[in-house]
Amino acid sequence: SHQLTQVDRSMQYNISVITTDNRMQQIQLEASDEVQARVQAELLGHYVSSVKPAAWSLASLLPRLNASGGAFSLLLFSQELLALLQAGLNIVEALEALHEKEINPQIEDLYKHMLHGLREGKRFSDVLAEKNHIFPSLFVGIVKAAEGSSNLPRSITRFIDYQMRIDTVRSKLISSAIYPSILMLVGGAVSFFLVIFVVPRFADVYQGSGRELPWLSGLLLNVGVFLSGHLG
Repeated sequence: SHQLTQVDRSMQYNISVITTDNRMQQIQLEASDEVQARVQAELLGHYVSSVKPAAWSLASLLPRLNASGGAFSLLLFSQELLALLQAGLNIVEALEALHEKEINPQIEDLYKHMLHGLREGKRFSDVLAEKNHIFPSLFVGIVKAAEGSSNLPRSITRFIDYQMRIDTVRSKLISSAIYPSILMLVGGAVSFFLVIFVVPRFADVYQGSGRELPWLSGLLLNVGVFLSGHLG
């Protein structure tokens, strides 16, 4: 059976916000849609003025290309869980609400597993640890620490803030790697063309002149002739 895995299906949004000290600021967040982007900004304590999708980038497209039907977004789960807890529900009631709205059978089974464990008297962190391929040790550790302080919403808020910062850095790194990757690809294609098609033509000219070539130049000509003979 197909194993449920954690994956991020978000894209970048530019958000105009008013901070708690009444300053207008532009921030960029990753979210599944504009509504979720607004919720994320509000969870950080901002008043949202406008939400717009960021300019297209390969980084924003990659998560969608990698998304599958059995995908589970830990960030989205954390945001929804936090909203329900802040609304006054306890952890069991919150998971029941998430379970009732879920249409993906695999994620629905995950909620069933968590609810079953909680009803058996297990701690929430222990239930999460049983699904360590979905919930990373950092998230489990944050929940475990919150169980000791009885402040789960605050701990989840910190995790959401941390995860959004990590996702933003990751997105920027991917975006910054696009241009040099394209240059390397184009440069490699041009070099391959020169070695395969151009260098062998010069080899005939130099060999006919009877001149002795430097070692590196001779090596390049020999490589070009060899590749041209086998791949041309």
